[in-house]
Amino acid sequence: RDEVEEGKEGGSGRDEAGATAKVADILERIGCPLPAESVLFLAQSGSYMFNLHTTTSDEDYTIVFAFQESQRVYNGSASQSQYRNHTTRRHTNDKSDVTEYTATEAGEF
Repeated sequence: RDEVEEGKEGGSGRDEAGATAKVADILERIGCPLPAESVLFLAQSGSYMFNLHTTTSDEDYTIVFAFQESQRVYNGSASQSQYRNHTTRRHTNDKSDVTEYTATEAGEF
């Protein structure tokens, strides 16, 4: 998150493009189908946010997004107000290979 925020602080088009590229990289890595340009806020949350993660912790992300009217139809279907990827594992607490996210449209946040 800090890297993305640092890219926005400068205010130049190049910094904004760099921040958008970093957001796009994170979205691709975590498997979130949103276009980077629609993201208003993206933060690593959960145990990492409080520096309480362990070697068996998963990665959690919180995303707030807003679609422009031209993006209301995405991938041939109406856009959703929330996208989620969460994993439940039985018989183990080790989720070190898991990345979870909740992305909520700003009007629903």
